[in-house]
Amino acid sequence: MKQTAKKLFCLVLAAVMVFALGVTAFAATVDNAKHYDTYAFIGDSIAAGHSLPEYVSAAGIGDDILVKDSYAQIVSDAVTADRTICLSMSGLNTAALRYLLQDDYEMDAVTQMLIPMLTNGAYDASTYADMREEYRTAIADTDLLTIGVGSNDLMYTTMISLFKLVGAYPSNYTENQILALLEQQIEKCGSVSKLFEQLVSTLVSLDKAAQMLEEMAKSLMDTYSAFKENWDAIIQEVYALNPDVQIVVVGLYNPMRDMKLTHDGSLSLGHIADPVIAQYNLYTSTLSPYARQYAFARCWDAEVYECFALEDALAFSQDFFATITQCVHPTVAGHRYMAEQILSVLLTEQEMSFFDVPKGAWFYDGVYYAWANGLMNGVTEHLFVPVEIASRAQIATVLYRMAGSPDVSGQTEPFADVADSFWAHDAVVWAYNEGVVNGMGDNLFAPLAPVSRAQFVTMLYRYAGAPDVTGQSAPFIDAADAHWAHDAIVWAYSTGAVNGVTAHTFVPAGAVTRAQIAVILARYQGADA
Repeated sequence: MKQTAKKLFCLVLAAVMVFALGVTAFAATVDNAKHYDTYAFIGDSIAAGHSLPEYVSAAGIGDDILVKDSYAQIVSDAVTADRTICLSMSGLNTAALRYLLQDDYEMDAVTQMLIPMLTNGAYDASTYADMREEYRTAIADTDLLTIGVGSNDLMYTTMISLFKLVGAYPSNYTENQILALLEQQIEKCGSVSKLFEQLVSTLVSLDKAAQMLEEMAKSLMDTYSAFKENWDAIIQEVYALNPDVQIVVVGLYNPMRDMKLTHDGSLSLGHIADPVIAQYNLYTSTLSPYARQYAFARCWDAEVYECFALEDALAFSQDFFATITQCVHPTVAGHRYMAEQILSVLLTEQEMSFFDVPKGAWFYDGVYYAWANGLMNGVTEHLFVPVEIASRAQIATVLYRMAGSPDVSGQTEPFADVADSFWAHDAVVWAYNEGVVNGMGDNLFAPLAPVSRAQFVTMLYRYAGAPDVTGQSAPFIDAADAHWAHDAIVWAYSTGAVNGVTAHTFVPAGAVTRAQIAVILARYQGADA
């Protein structure tokens, strides 16, 4: 008993850590969330909107399958997605999702048996080949992906643990024999729901309610290792399909937290599962090796429908399982809360997503200015690479954008290494014709050659119209009057756009990085940087 209490105490501490570590600095709302072209949501019946007033059973997967007032619908509207893809289905657990994404993974027997029964045959082994292609294509094409799975891992384990506790089979049965018998019992009862109702009723009548909950909590922890393995495999496959996708993990809540033994009782038995579910959340939010790459939305306080009392199981009313099914799902307010939690960890419309540009970095304001004004993009969606040496093509492109990307139709340039299909072709044509840049000799532009500090300020100086610097000076001993870039360096220093490397040296031959480019542009434009 002491050992069990100690474990539960540790898990409660883990739950506290989840809440503390789940707070982020981002604060998007339905009014200011960043736009995503495509949004896809993976989940079970919770994500699909089960029990909401306008829910349509077994709606399927595909484009624009959204239930009004579901968190997916609210998020889709908030990010103004041009396309929304439903990848959610009742009964989906981590084993089934992993099977859809990973070729060499064998789905476990319990999942293979239960999903077709829970979906009335809508999803079974014969549909998985087509579903695999749909899931993988959608994930590869999406910009924003929410993943909310894990609840059914717990539910499947609960079913097995109740079946064991009732003692419905001899103790020497193998796992395959147990599953075969379980399948027979489900068919005999007519559905998974009816068997669940019968198991709960039997245990309550035998005065085993407390034992039932304790056994359930124990069995849930027994599945923790499988959950972790499945989870990491899922995330790995998602990033392999789409390295730049923004993932938001939808945290689990305890749907049975308000369950009581009797209607007039004060003891809420459902809270015994709190530490277990918190441990699952702790792994996905913090302990998984991928946790730093995605965002985690804490949904612990999602409002659900009024929970049943275990004494109801004795009545065998036709509505008993319908009550159970409803009470484990969020209300309209619960979905709205979950959507708010998801949006709160997303970027606002004007917030950068670069992992390598932390707030407080000396170049943060400069990069923000260049990014927000469309002058510079990231190397990928989430990487700016501030230390990368800028190339001649990049500088030409930045200045071209700063000029408003004017039409260059009819203009030409003499460079043999700048083809019409080159990504910076128009920028190079513009820069050459405006006198901002020259070639490197022999009709070559050398677009990928690194840019020195002297070369960059010269390009910017020419862009500004090569103003007269008579009477102005700079304190740099390595940029004397005879230096080819003297006027440009004096001008750039006088305007405050650039500083020296030291008080008396400019280091004109030194390379210039993407971060330095961004900061200089911000200073030149008069922005605070």
